Amino acid sequence: MSESAGLRAACWRVQVRTAVFMGLVWAGGVGLGLGWGVALARHVQRQDTPRPARRAPSAPRPVLLAPRPVQVARAAGVRPIPQGLVVYPRRTESFELPAHLRRSPEAPARERRGHRPLSADEVEAVVTVSRTADRSSAAEAVPEEVAAVAEAAVERAAEPEPEAEPEPAEAPLDPAEVARAAAELAKVRAYHQRTAEIQAMGRRARTSEEWVLRAIMAQELARLKDPRVVEPLGELLEDKKDEVVFFVLLGLAEYGGEDLRRGGGAKLAGALLEAGKRHAKEVREQAFGLLRRISGEDLPSRPRAWKRWLAAHATELDQGLAAPEFDEGAYDPRVVARVRTGGGTRLRADPSRIPGNPVFSKLEELQRRGLDLVVCLDQTSSMEAVIEAAKGNLGVFSAVLDALVERNRLGLVTYKDGVTARLPLGGGAQRFRDALQGVWANGGGDIEEGVDKALASALQRNMGWQKNTTKVVVVVGDAPPHAPDVASMQALAKSMHQKQQVVFHAVDCGGLGADVARLATSSKGSVIRLTASDTLIYQILGVVFGEELRPAVERFLDTYLEWVGKR
Repeated sequence: MSESAGLRAACWRVQVRTAVFMGLVWAGGVGLGLGWGVALARHVQRQDTPRPARRAPSAPRPVLLAPRPVQVARAAGVRPIPQGLVVYPRRTESFELPAHLRRSPEAPARERRGHRPLSADEVEAVVTVSRTADRSSAAEAVPEEVAAVAEAAVERAAEPEPEAEPEPAEAPLDPAEVARAAAELAKVRAYHQRTAEIQAMGRRARTSEEWVLRAIMAQELARLKDPRVVEPLGELLEDKKDEVVFFVLLGLAEYGGEDLRRGGGAKLAGALLEAGKRHAKEVREQAFGLLRRISGEDLPSRPRAWKRWLAAHATELDQGLAAPEFDEGAYDPRVVARVRTGGGTRLRADPSRIPGNPVFSKLEELQRRGLDLVVCLDQTSSMEAVIEAAKGNLGVFSAVLDALVERNRLGLVTYKDGVTARLPLGGGAQRFRDALQGVWANGGGDIEEGVDKALASALQRNMGWQKNTTKVVVVVGDAPPHAPDVASMQALAKSMHQKQQVVFHAVDCGGLGADVARLATSSKGSVIRLTASDTLIYQILGVVFGEELRPAVERFLDTYLEWVGKR
């Protein structure tokens, strides 16, 4: 019984809720329908009601009302002569002169045509007239004295102003004075341009990550023979590598005491004093020697003595270099204005944006890309002296090559009439040294040798050439290739140069022939004549870096070998 009663109560609650929900839905539908009906009725009513015609704007009446802003009217299409007074209704006492009536230098054309805007006195007269008139009066009711003042103001505004007298013509410029000023200014600009270039080179040398690049840039700076390089060279004395400091000191040794004093001053002397405290004996000797050149005194090679001297003479050293100046007061101002067209007297460009030394740029690219080098070496008996000398200099060769290009890989191909040995490209100078130590000169007898076969073996894919490296092949020999093989050899070299940018060089030890020379020059390589057997390693290093880099590399080699010999 209780279960059936509970079921009936639940059903009753469901029915009640359903009825309430349906009632709300019905009421909402009725309200929405009524709203749409009212909106539609209003829309239809608006469509049926005729719209009033728009009134055309009335032109301002030519009457004088007070107090109102006043404007002088123009005769449309005729000429800009004031024709009367027009009042525009505004609730203000201020008067604002229209733009086309103001006297200003921005509109001289109207004055040249014989017409002019109202002057300040005339404007006051017009304003006075406008303020004295009665607000409700018409034009014919204006008092006669008021109308007379207004008419006189309008007539004065229409009168042309007298033309100004022409200014006397200026005297022509003296061509000789212009030429002297231009030459002096060009000299000043060239001086500052060169200064910016030197500063850019010094900055790149200081910021390079490889010590070899810093050392080579120190040499290149010193070779400019300009006292302005003393300052950037002095900043390089703070380098952590003794090798770089040694290169810098040798570069500074190219300059006299006066250039060192003016170019570097007390800052350079302080840097030399710090270099005198380094462990390398060669660096200390060079540093104290330069201090004696700056001071002109023969003090002992002890930092304490030089520290006292520097404290006593620091102000005498900071004189600086005298830069040329452009004397504008010595010329006519018009001459100065003409010659200075297009720039000032100083170069203010950022030195970091000045193009640097091309040697430095090439070496940076070589350091970034790395080097793949294959040496094709003639192994016949006539090459015995050259091969034995090369074995003795391999230590220097590997040390210098590692210093110049840290990422280098070496390969070797030896040949007679055909290939006798082959070492694929790989890292580590020791494996190249071991391979060359196992080469013994023997055989031969005929004139021609298998140069083409050695090149073909060196250019095979399994030699290990990498994609983005600088690729170099150096042929070392004293005999030409076989005549029937010359055409195929040159075609292969041309193809490899075009496809993979392989550069071929030749070290002629006495009869390598014109065919190999043409092969080298066609790939932008070089041909070197070997004059002494013990210079092969240095000749290979020289040709590897090309014509642009070869002089700088040879200078680096000389200094580096001097450093190694002293160590």
